[in-house]
Amino acid sequence: MLIIEKEFEKVTALATKVLGHTITFVLALCLVLYWWASNLFCSNDWHQNIGDIIFGITFLSLFIIQKSFNRYSA
Repeated sequence: MLIIEKEFEKVTALATKVLGHTITFVLALCLVLYWWASNLFCSNDWHQNIGDIIFGITFLSLFIIQKSFNRYSA
């Protein structure tokens, strides 16, 4: 059981570093902008458009929160 915990700690430490990196945020921003450009102007359903905007902002906020957490915990 101790081996599993050590491996889990390694994986979570790597994920924390990757998700808090600036390049990861930029890639996520490009993904969200691509998603918005491909769906936002093609759909007439405003409820879906508003949901997509809220989802994109929330998605990007997670990367910002992770970066700030990494900065203050270091």
